[in-house]
Amino acid sequence: MGRGRYLAGLGAVVGLAACLPAEALGGKYFTDGRTAGDVTADSAIIWARATQQVKVRAQVATDSSFRHKVARPILKAKQQNNRTVQTEVDGLKPGRTYWYRFCVIGKGACSGKAQFETAPGPGDSETIRFAYTGDETAVSQPGETRPFWGFFRAFKSMAAENNDFNIDF
Repeated sequence: MGRGRYLAGLGAVVGLAACLPAEALGGKYFTDGRTAGDVTADSAIIWARATQQVKVRAQVATDSSFRHKVARPILKAKQQNNRTVQTEVDGLKPGRTYWYRFCVIGKGACSGKAQFETAPGPGDSETIRFAYTGDETAVSQPGETRPFWGFFRAFKSMAAENNDFNIDF
């Protein structure tokens, strides 16, 4: 009787895990998030940091459900690279939103999804909004916990402006 309950409980746990989205399982492999940078009209660099040495498939898609993938490179999270995986994705279309994530091969575990938007094409007439600041440190005096200067007010203002990008010097 005890063994039957154990097996039934184990079956319920395995069944529940199978119902979880891959992103929920990926939390143990990608605790530092993911990011995109150097985005142009037709390319972007995406990267993440894994918690252990694993083989990863980066996925880039035109939809948030990843049904329409445009790139699927395989990467290795190696100790000598601080388990960081990075790839440049080429052949993208200008002025489009792309979704991306990283999935551990053979584990069914994916990072959370994120998105970026490619820049307008060279001949496109688009308004690009951005802001820049250089005085936002919120550093405290030695021995104090309250910031001496900044309080990140400029960052809050920039976020509220819904800019295309922001620069902090």
